[in-house]
Amino acid sequence: MSSHHLIPRRRRAAVPLVAVLGVAGLVLSACSSGKATGDDPTYPTGQTITVSLIAPSAAQDAANDYLKATFEAKFPGNKLVVEKEAWGTYQDDYAKELIDGKGTIPDVVEMGNTQTPGFTATGALLDLTDRYEDLGGDDLLPGFVEIGSYEGRFFAPPYYSIGHVVLGSSDIVSGTIPESLGEYVAAGTTLKEKKSSRSGIYLPGKDWYDVMPYVWENGGYIAKQADDGSWKAGFSSSGGIIGLVQAQNVMKKANNQKVGPADADEADAAKVFCKGKIGYLAGPASLAGAVSASKKADPPGCGTTYGDPSKLVAFALPGKEKGSVAATFAGGSNLGVAAKSKNPELAYQVLKIMTSPGYQDLMALNDFIPARITSAENLPQDSVTLASARAAQNAILTPASPQWATVESKQYLQDAFAEIAAGGSVPAIAKKLDKEIEDTLNAK
Repeated sequence: MSSHHLIPRRRRAAVPLVAVLGVAGLVLSACSSGKATGDDPTYPTGQTITVSLIAPSAAQDAANDYLKATFEAKFPGNKLVVEKEAWGTYQDDYAKELIDGKGTIPDVVEMGNTQTPGFTATGALLDLTDRYEDLGGDDLLPGFVEIGSYEGRFFAPPYYSIGHVVLGSSDIVSGTIPESLGEYVAAGTTLKEKKSSRSGIYLPGKDWYDVMPYVWENGGYIAKQADDGSWKAGFSSSGGIIGLVQAQNVMKKANNQKVGPADADEADAAKVFCKGKIGYLAGPASLAGAVSASKKADPPGCGTTYGDPSKLVAFALPGKEKGSVAATFAGGSNLGVAAKSKNPELAYQVLKIMTSPGYQDLMALNDFIPARITSAENLPQDSVTLASARAAQNAILTPASPQWATVESKQYLQDAFAEIAAGGSVPAIAKKLDKEIEDTLNAK
């Protein structure tokens, strides 16, 4: 990742998360901290601050009610409004509003994490470098801090994360949780050996999200940024080669390619799991909800068979070192203050509330992996959520480059990994992949 990031990636051992605090206690303590400061001459009154969120769900209502109540109590005479954006159109809307300055400009915005660099690089967001500690500092998810930074400056703190987990059905897998990546691979290989028609570890070739942990855990990387701003890809580094070889072995020896084909992606993962053809399934924590749904759901799940919640085994993918948590990809969002906001100081105060323990504790209580690491203690105590939280603490995101979207659209990683799954030469494929990534990220 970028050499300019503010927080270096830290390897974290798996740690238990303590029991949930009472909801009432959280709300009371949060409200008691909202002292009115309307007589502070540094803040105007009579203003409406707009927060733009992308397809917010009912599960966010408690946190957003807290946000509105806290802001309006602390800054009386001002109003907070939450507006909704759609995932499919928000980037075009923000480009017009935040970059071109057209239309009604929101004050605080949510962005998908992989799209965040496109806004930090264009000057669309307020520079928050000097306020990093004020927003949470080292308590913020480090991978999201990195992708919210650009050229050594900090613009976009995390909002929430969706961690990757490993799922299995106790009808197929042992209840013993592998303690290292090597043990996990060995267990998956054994599952396939016991039943050749099964994928012990489901890993279709184009599932680049779940190939990357093997690369990261062995010291490889997608791309790092040098001090001169240029990008250097790392699949052909020594660690990258080792990781891709390990992934290739999983694809061929632990995965059954009739179940997880070399030229397929992860789109059918829940469907295949429900057929009882998968031992271990790695993917976003939302997969647990997909497989535990009823047969009548759309899409149908298998909540009475392999997806029965009482039978689901869930854990964070273990790292190379015994007892550690692997670096995995994470979904989720970042937040920022629009550089063209008419009320940047009030907008910043809204952002500060959204990254505060009061707001993030409520997000955690409603099953979102929170931006603050310490707020994770308030998550529901089921195995899937806890595994997702552990994974999120050591997550790595895509390179913080505005050109990354082009890399994704060209499907360089998917095509390369499909070739590797089919038995291609890892060094040759890695070298070609590095060139494609570098040419794209370094394009002027």
